[in-house]
Amino acid sequence: GALMSVLKRLVFCILAYLLPMQANADLSFGSRDDATFGSIFYVVIGGTITAEDRDALLATQEEASAAGMRMAILGSEGGDLASALDMGRYLRGMGFDAVILPDAVCYSACVFLLAAGVDKKVQGYVGIHRPYFSSGGIGSVSEAIKATKTEAEAYFEEMNIPGRLAEDMFSIDPANMRILSETELRDYRLNSKDFAAQESDIVG
Repeated sequence: GALMSVLKRLVFCILAYLLPMQANADLSFGSRDDATFGSIFYVVIGGTITAEDRDALLATQEEASAAGMRMAILGSEGGDLASALDMGRYLRGMGFDAVILPDAVCYSACVFLLAAGVDKKVQGYVGIHRPYFSSGGIGSVSEAIKATKTEAEAYFEEMNIPGRLAEDMFSIDPANMRILSETELRDYRLNSKDFAAQESDIVG
């Protein structure tokens, strides 16, 4: 219920500070024991998001499934969008929470991982911009932008994130990334628990 949710968020924050944040590491993971939740499985995602990171993350399913709590610690400046979408769907499907530690960053494609967290705690910096589209003529780039924006909107809908995040994201030139304010993080629901999960806590 609500009390368990508060305890979970407290453990969530404390544990994050105790775990190593390797800014130039692509992906690492491990587990710790906790008196309240049993085993806590964590994954640290930093560096540039790649298909190799996606494959490594998806390979953790057995260990993550056995844990009483799952946490993703984010510190990436972005990377491959398709891989980030696959990773985000895995994180949500497995019930991972997401945290960004003080002074850590979550930019570009990393924002899709943050959106996937069931419970999200942001103490660092979140930056958004339109993905890079550099190949092909104007027409093909325009079509690619439209298709990717539609995919992003569908993804955010899956994650119970307002669709306007995709609209705002795709309106920002990649060279002019915008760091989100606390108010924007709240309005985009990127610094709180998923509202469906909150309702589940109340019912439970």
